[in-house]
Parts: sequence; structure tokens; C-alpha cells
Amino acid sequence: MNLLDIMDGLAVSQAALACAAFAAISLPSEFIYVNFAACALLGACIGFWPYNHSKKLKTFLGDSGSNLLGFLLAAMAMGAQYSQINPLAVFAPLLILALPIFDTLFVSAIRLSKGISPLKGTPDHFPLRLLQFGLSKTQILLLFILTAFIYNVLAYIVTKTSVGWAAAIYIVVFLDLLFFAAFLKWKTK
Repeated sequence: MNLLDIMDGLAVSQAALACAAFAAISLPSEFIYVNFAACALLGACIGFWPYNHSKKLKTFLGDSGSNLLGFLLAAMAMGAQYSQINPLAVFAPLLILALPIFDTLFVSAIRLSKGISPLKGTPDHFPLRLLQFGLSKTQILLLFILTAFIYNVLAYIVTKTSVGWAAAIYIVVFLDLLFFAAFLKWKTK
């Protein structure tokens, strides 16, 4: 989540959507701590978002806040039971957190290909690359929200469907992200 904290509201909106997905998947179960943690963090993200996305009331998430969000989301991801219907559903958290994971892998690969340490900061994040296509920061934020919502719905479907459908969803999302990475690498600098 720390790498996504590069635009106002981006990391917080992704965390809020992930919390909603974890709550939706774990709510029918007896995993009380995931239910409460997801709902509590969702409320915190929703309460923080207007201050993070405002021009007047600017409040930053910072390294501590984004790392805490990432840690809590990882703990929630490990606490729910996904594979009651099919064993492939255990990978549902990868769909829920697909955009933060993708950005981390994309930035690391770009930095390594340039001979730069993956830990050194560069403007290679894919949200920043989308600015080169003429999208505004608000449009990028809305695109992220829509994409995360779609991936979260797919994660929920994966936990409720057969192995064949789950595998098909994973393959389509993987190819989608792979194509998107190649497109960004080719079209931007």
C-alpha cells in the first residue's frame, strides 16, 4: 500500500474497497476478527478519505499509515476461509489486492530493468504513467476504484463458483494485467 500512496485518495480508496471485499467474503462465517477488522478499517478509510482527497483539508497517509493499512489487509487476507467450495478460491486475496500487488511488481520490474534498486524511489508507478495519456488525477482515481471494484466482485465470485470458473477468472485477470503492463511499458517512458 505504501507504493500506491502517490496520489490523493488512491491508497485509501484501494484499502476501503479491499476491506469491503474481505467483509463480504468473511461475513457469513465465524471469522469474527476478520469481520470486525474489515468493517472497522473500512469505516476508518471512509472517514479519512475526504481529508486525504481534499485540497483545503490536506491530511497525508504517509509511510506509517500506508504500511499499517498494508499490514492490516494482509492479516485480514490470511484470516478468512475462502476455499469452502473450491480449492482455487484460496487465491481470492490476490484478486482483492491485485492493483497494489501489480503496482509493486510493475515498479520493481521497471526499476530492475533500468539497473536501479527496486527500493529506490522513481516515478515509474503505473498511476503516474497514466498521466502521460492525458488522464487527470481524478480520472485515474475513478479508474482505480472501478477496476478494484470489478476485481473484488470477481474475488467474491471465485469463492462461490466451481474450480473451472475460478481458473478461468484467474487466467483472464492475469492476462489482463500482463497485457496492461506490456502496454504501459511500450507506450510510456
